[in-house]
Amino acid sequence: MAAARRRGAALGLPTLWLWPYHDFFALLSAGGDLEGVHRALCTDYPGRYWPALIGVAALALRWRRDRRDPLVIFFLLGAPVSAAGFADGHYSWGRALPAALIPAQLAAALEVVRGGRRTVRVCWARALGGALAVGAWAQAGVLGYVVGRGALPDVLAADYTPPWAGYGWITPHVRYGDVVMARDLPSRQIPAYGPCTVAPGYPDFFLPDEFRREPAVQRYHTRGTPAVARGEILREYGVRWVLDGRGPRHDPGLRAVAHGPDGEVLYAVVP
Repeated sequence: MAAARRRGAALGLPTLWLWPYHDFFALLSAGGDLEGVHRALCTDYPGRYWPALIGVAALALRWRRDRRDPLVIFFLLGAPVSAAGFADGHYSWGRALPAALIPAQLAAALEVVRGGRRTVRVCWARALGGALAVGAWAQAGVLGYVVGRGALPDVLAADYTPPWAGYGWITPHVRYGDVVMARDLPSRQIPAYGPCTVAPGYPDFFLPDEFRREPAVQRYHTRGTPAVARGEILREYGVRWVLDGRGPRHDPGLRAVAHGPDGEVLYAVVP
């Protein structure tokens, strides 16, 4: 076992070091905006994740049976990392939560079908069913995304949040890989449809010139920026489309081609 771990480390570390797409070890020094984006993962930590204690109890039973149980090992690797992020303010470490929660969920489910005597399995099924009911109630508001607000009971309809309209309306014009000048929420959603944005919607410290891109986007959208400077920004980043929702743009270098549901306008960059 120890020899296998050493061989795995000997192979894994050089692979991470030579990974061609980004510097994996840059994660160790990442912070700032990356922490803020992940803050929600660690907000009200006990209140959000207490149902997982059922899975933790199941993992404890598995550990008593087998000290090398893979679900227990995965949990012990993920839980301390995410808990340390909550305690120390490194909220990006919360991305390790699946390594803790998924083994706990699987362990609880397995006790329902493999927990020994029928009476024991029934107790596990009731406990798991109660936890699932709590989770379903907490997420009940999203049913409105599927059935609409009118189909929800009043107690759920009161907390209904209209779903985002999305940016499918730009796809008849914008092709996969085209660069779109956008910012804020649009820059987070547009890449889901295939195009790229000048600045990433989320912090991306793997992008070497990220520190230049965000100021360029802000400068482009500043009303006082000269038209010549805006044109230079578009050419520098190969922008073919501009998305803006602050009213019509009277720019000879842009041509309006589509209007979105929330007053946004898609402009084509005139060559």
